[in-house]
Amino acid sequence: MDFSRIADTALPRRAAGRPLYTQVRELLTRQISSGDLRPGEALPSEFRIAEALGVSQGTVRKALDAMASERLVARRQGRGTFVTEQTPEDIHFRFFPVFDAEGHRILPLSIDVRVRRMAATHAARARLGLRAGGQIWELTRTRTLADGRAFMTEKIALPTRLFPRLDRLGETGKISNALYDMFQKTFGVTVLRVEDTVCAARAGMETGRALVIDPDTPILAIERVAFAPDGKAVEWRSSRGLLAGMVYRASAGAKDDDNA
Repeated sequence: MDFSRIADTALPRRAAGRPLYTQVRELLTRQISSGDLRPGEALPSEFRIAEALGVSQGTVRKALDAMASERLVARRQGRGTFVTEQTPEDIHFRFFPVFDAEGHRILPLSIDVRVRRMAATHAARARLGLRAGGQIWELTRTRTLADGRAFMTEKIALPTRLFPRLDRLGETGKISNALYDMFQKTFGVTVLRVEDTVCAARAGMETGRALVIDPDTPILAIERVAFAPDGKAVEWRSSRGLLAGMVYRASAGAKDDDNA
């Protein structure tokens, strides 16, 4: 990356309650979100960043420490700091917290993957921050276990502007089972965090047909909004799963230096 252009980027004046390192972190995070800093790419040295922004190396170091704790960057001893390049395994273990009765991770596969372009519904616009008239890709798929048994259906809304030509991947069968890995490597969209809402529900006719269960069967309904490093929503997902004999495990309480 040619980092010289960031020298012309003026940090906003320090606002009350907003440390300078937070502003540096936000600026570097925007560089990642925009694709100026790509997955796996080395960041300039702390000295170069500090010199370009007119701040101390200590301020830059604290910003990078915060980004490392969020897994946005990775520090490698003797080599420098790199934008995190997530592997499919990393993504799966972070964002699919379903385990079997023995505590082993469930590794789902995808079948019946379909993509269509459509006008965003009011609900999709609200979740994804889209304007009236905004367009989305609606991606649907069924998740199966290793033995081929279907256990979850998913309906996913994605802003078309972030995922150009996604339909072509669908037509050629090249939509990855690990979507977040594909988001990063194919479209430069990194998912940093997700917010899941979980409740019990009735399967209904559509889910019942896909999972070959009675429509009145109790299931777990999971609604997810996924966010990029800059805090913008990039995915709205509705999952409906028959998780009998499985466990959905969530954790909370991530460290936040600004609000601790």
